[in-house]
Amino acid sequence: MYVACAVVKIVIPGSYSLKDRRRVMLGLTSTIGKGPHIAAVDLSPDGTHNLGILGVTTISNALHHAVELRESALRTLDRDGRFEVVDIETEEIRMEGGRPGFNMPGREEPQM
Repeated sequence: MYVACAVVKIVIPGSYSLKDRRRVMLGLTSTIGKGPHIAAVDLSPDGTHNLGILGVTTISNALHHAVELRESALRTLDRDGRFEVVDIETEEIRMEGGRPGFNMPGREEPQM
């Protein structure tokens, strides 16, 4: 199983309150999170009014499919004119047997 993640930093110029920022972030998380095998969450710090941090995660049995799902979700950000994307960090994680770190050197398999 593969997990493809992204952390997206955005600036929301029209946001002058926490409520404004949360409204934009809620719209993003609900739009992106509609897809199968995709989750989106607002990771923004509470003290900021116009900085948003969005976490996006996709899961698949094939790495190329997980990455494709993530990239498709990130492309939806280009269609929204309420904010500007400042930075995107991505990472892919391979999980053996459904558990991260399974069969890694120095770690024993848990007994069931």
